[in-house]
Amino acid sequence: MKVTMTKNGQNLEVTQYTNSHNHEVSKTRFDELAKQRKMETKDQESAKEMLALRCNKKLLKQHLCEETGKKVTLKDIHNLQSTKQNNLEETVKYLQSRNGGYVEVVALDGKLEGIFFQDKIMRDAFLQNPEVVLMDATYCLNSLGMPLYILMVVNANGQGQVAAVFLLAHETSALIGKMLSIFKEKNPDSSRIETMFTDKDFSERAAIIHIFPSVNLLFCFFHTLRAFKRRISKEDMNLSKDDRTSALAIIERLAYSQNEADYEKNYEELLKTEFKELICYYNTFWHSKRYEWVRGFMKSMKTYNITTTNHLESLNQKIKQVVIRNSSLLPFFEDLLTCFKSIHLEQKSKAINMMMKKLQTYAKGSDEEFFSSYLTPYAWRLVEKENKRSKEMLFCVRPGATMDSCDCSFKTNTTLPCSHMFYKRREMGLPIADVNIIPQRYTKETHYRNYCEISTTHQAENMEGVETLETVEPTASTAVTNLESVVHQRPLGKHEKFRKAMDLCKDICNIMSNQGTIDFNDTFNELMLFRSNILHNNNSIPMSLSDHEEEHLGLEQSPPGLEPSPKQGSIMLKDISIEGMKLKRKGRPKGIDTTVIGLKRKKTQGSASSSCPRT
Repeated sequence: MKVTMTKNGQNLEVTQYTNSHNHEVSKTRFDELAKQRKMETKDQESAKEMLALRCNKKLLKQHLCEETGKKVTLKDIHNLQSTKQNNLEETVKYLQSRNGGYVEVVALDGKLEGIFFQDKIMRDAFLQNPEVVLMDATYCLNSLGMPLYILMVVNANGQGQVAAVFLLAHETSALIGKMLSIFKEKNPDSSRIETMFTDKDFSERAAIIHIFPSVNLLFCFFHTLRAFKRRISKEDMNLSKDDRTSALAIIERLAYSQNEADYEKNYEELLKTEFKELICYYNTFWHSKRYEWVRGFMKSMKTYNITTTNHLESLNQKIKQVVIRNSSLLPFFEDLLTCFKSIHLEQKSKAINMMMKKLQTYAKGSDEEFFSSYLTPYAWRLVEKENKRSKEMLFCVRPGATMDSCDCSFKTNTTLPCSHMFYKRREMGLPIADVNIIPQRYTKETHYRNYCEISTTHQAENMEGVETLETVEPTASTAVTNLESVVHQRPLGKHEKFRKAMDLCKDICNIMSNQGTIDFNDTFNELMLFRSNILHNNNSIPMSLSDHEEEHLGLEQSPPGLEPSPKQGSIMLKDISIEGMKLKRKGRPKGIDTTVIGLKRKKTQGSASSSCPRT
C-alpha cells in the first residue's frame, strides 16, 4: 500500500494497493509472531510467581500454552526473569530488616572483604547453647566467589541451629579472626564456649586459637579419617596395596581408641611396622595432636556426644538445594535466610508436637516412663542405653561414681546421668527417677520454651550452675569497618606461591606469543636457561601442574601465623567497591578442538573454532 498527501495537505490518499502477499499466509506463522505470543499482564505476573518458586520451565510453558491459548516459548519465559545485579547497599538494607538483624561490612582499601550477619533467632540460639560450636565453610553459592562461613550450635534435641554467618573475600587467618572477634563482641556469652569443631583448615584453626585461646579445638572425626585415607594412598608413602590396607586398619584403630592405654597399644602396633614414611608423617603431624582427633579423648571432653561437623554438612546440603549457585548478593541472602527460616519453623513445630503428643509406651510410674516424658527424645535415647547398661552391671568399679555425679566419659561428655550413677542409686535404694540429676537444658519444657517464648532472658536465668549474662542487643544494626593495609604480610603458603607465580608466567606467555619467530626462540632459550639455574640452585625436582593443584590432604603445612592486627578506619558503605570480584566466565569447554573419539578436529573456513560435532 502506497499513501501520499493530497494537494491541500489535509488528507492522505491511497495511490497504490497490492492485494497479493510476498509470503505464505498461515495462521501457524501468525501465532508465532512476538506480538501474538505476548501474554497479558495477569498471566505474566502469575508466571513470575511460579518462576520465583523455581518451577520447571518446560512444565510452566505447557501450562501457559493451555491456559492462554498462545504459543509461548521457553525464551518468552526466560525473559520474564529479571537478573539482579550485585548491590551492597540494597543487600545490607535487606539484612537490617530481618528480625533484628545485625550487619557488619569489612573493607580493605575500599574493596569488600567480608560481611558478618546475625539476627535475633541466631543470637538466642547461641545464648541457649553456647558450650559447643561447629564452624565450616561452603562454596560456589554467590557470584562474588565468597565462601559462606557458618557458626552452628546444637540444641538439647540434637538439632543444629545457626549462630552466625559471614562471607569472606579471602580465607586468611586475619579476616576469619576479624569475623570471630565481631561475633565475640556482639555475643557476651561467647566466654562460655568450651569446645569448637572444625575441619583441618589451618586458617580457621589459627584464627580460633587467637580469638578463643581457652577453648578445646577439635578436628572433625570424619575429615580426619578422610585425610588419612587420601594421604596414605599417595605414592610417596611407598606402600603396596596390601600395605595400604594394613596401614589404614591400624590408623582406624588408633582413631577409635577409647583411652590412653588403648591408644598406646595401637601406637606400638604402628611402630612395629616397616612403614617408615607413614610413621614419620604420623609422628610429625598427628601424634602430638592426638587429644584433638582420637575419638576416646574427644569423648572425655564436653561435646554433647558430637565428634564431627555432620550437622553443618547436612545444613550445607539443604542450603545448596535452595540457593541458586553463583547467584547475586541480594538473591543469595534472600534464599539463604529463607532456608534458615524453613529449618527453624520445622524445629519449632517438632518442639510443639513434642509437648502436645504424649505416647504411653512404657508402664505408668516406671523409670522409663518418667525419663521419656521429661527428657527430649534425643536425650532420652542416650539415657535409655545407660539405664539398660546399669541393670546388667554386677558391680561398679568407677571410684569417682556417686548417686549424683560421676567422672566417666559419658557423664563428662553429655552431662546426662550415666550407668554408674543409676547403679549407685539402686545400690543405695534411692529412686532412679530424680529431676535433680537431669540438666535443665535437656528437659522438654526448656526446649519448648527456647523455641516458643518471646524472651529467652528468663530461660537463661533458670539455667542451673551457669553464670548468666544479659542479652546485649547491638547498639547499631549496621557497622562498616575499614582495614588499613599492613606492611608486614604473613608468609605465603605453597599453593599461594604457585598461584602468584602462575599469574606472572601467564603474562610472559602472552607477550611471547606475539613475538616473531627469532625473538620468540631467543626468549624461550633464556627461559630454559633461567629454569635450569633455579633447579640447580634449589637442588629441586620440577613438579607437574597437577602436583600443585592437588588439595593438601594431610597436615603437611604448619598453620600460618596471624597477620598483624589491622587498624580500623572510617569508610562509608557507598564507597565500598565490589568491582572485579565477580566470578569470571569459563572459556571454551575442554575438548572443543577434538572429535568425539579424540582426534584433532579439522578446521573449516569461517568456522575455525566451531564446537558442533560433524556427522
